[in-house]
Amino acid sequence: MGKNRGQRRSKQRSETKQKHGSKNYGVNKWTATDALSHAFSSGWVQNSAIALGLALISLVVVLMTSTGTKAAALAFACTGTLAIWILAAVVIKSVDSEKGLVIDVHTVMPSNDRASLCFWLRYATHAPGDTISPLPIVLYLSITNTRDKPITLDTIALSIRTAHGKWVKLRHVNATLGDLYWMDGGDLTNASLLGFDGLDELLANRPISPHVPIAGWIFFEVEVPVPFISGDITGYKWRVSDTIGEEFEMVSKSSAIQHQPSEAIARASFTIRAPHLNLGKLNIKEKRWNIWP
Repeated sequence: MGKNRGQRRSKQRSETKQKHGSKNYGVNKWTATDALSHAFSSGWVQNSAIALGLALISLVVVLMTSTGTKAAALAFACTGTLAIWILAAVVIKSVDSEKGLVIDVHTVMPSNDRASLCFWLRYATHAPGDTISPLPIVLYLSITNTRDKPITLDTIALSIRTAHGKWVKLRHVNATLGDLYWMDGGDLTNASLLGFDGLDELLANRPISPHVPIAGWIFFEVEVPVPFISGDITGYKWRVSDTIGEEFEMVSKSSAIQHQPSEAIARASFTIRAPHLNLGKLNIKEKRWNIWP
């Protein structure tokens, strides 16, 4: 059943890739600020900065007490040099890994609780009846291949930064597994079947042409609820691999949390294929992705 749904949706949007290829999504260039932002998100750099700070404090104390000045100065110089080399290495690595792909986030819509869950995916399982699962983190992206040869992606992983500066790992959910529904708070008695421009279908074993951005919606699950407030500024760290095993790491420019898509993106991206459906009469089980065996 899930396979047939995926085939129907593929046929309905066979021209989606071509449609997005003609648009300009204003791809951002990788800057020194982006590289530094990525570098300081590294544990190595953070720990090196802490060590440098402690060494500086020790040097100040020694200078004030006038004992062991040369040894303290030497230790501070060594620690500082090591910290600078680590920072430089991480910055260079982040710049090098960025060459190849650029990901721009145009819309991010997180759900904080069940009442705010709107996007749900219905799919077939081995058990009798279908299963429906929420999609709490929804993003609208554009991806650009900056190389001169096609790239075919294999996996995509994302960590998102909260307003308190904590990075939270998300789990990608492949939306081609079934059908997408809009249900306020998971109300099965009033569901709308959606058609949408999904990145999963665009990327499924298809190469990304050089210098032509593709765009669409992509969905993620979060292991534990994370409170997001509309207007909060968040950041995005990506780890992407292609089908030949090459990995790309990048940081997208920060953007503000939205709990609804902009009118222009919503109008261009979502269509209601069947409104006001009562799925409550069917044998459908609700299940979160993160409790899959």
